[in-house]
Amino acid sequence: MDCVKETIETRYCRLNGPPGFGDLVLFCEPHGEVFHSAIYIADNVVFTKNGSTMLRPWMFMRLPEMADFYPRTRPIEVRFYRRY
Repeated sequence: MDCVKETIETRYCRLNGPPGFGDLVLFCEPHGEVFHSAIYIADNVVFTKNGSTMLRPWMFMRLPEMADFYPRTRPIEVRFYRRY
């Protein structure tokens, strides 16, 4: 995960405004640990793979539905990043 964190820190900038096509969507724990990522398409639709097996294919999904797929006991922070 250190490689992923380094890549995000050196090649992406965090967005303060609305996301756009191709932006990275990160689902994070309150302390910042990333537990899921997806690619933003448009109109709250993301391209995601929810699970690591072949039985869980890549799919288009609405952002709120993806959040429901990962129920948590703590709040989820959704962060958006754009590649430099």
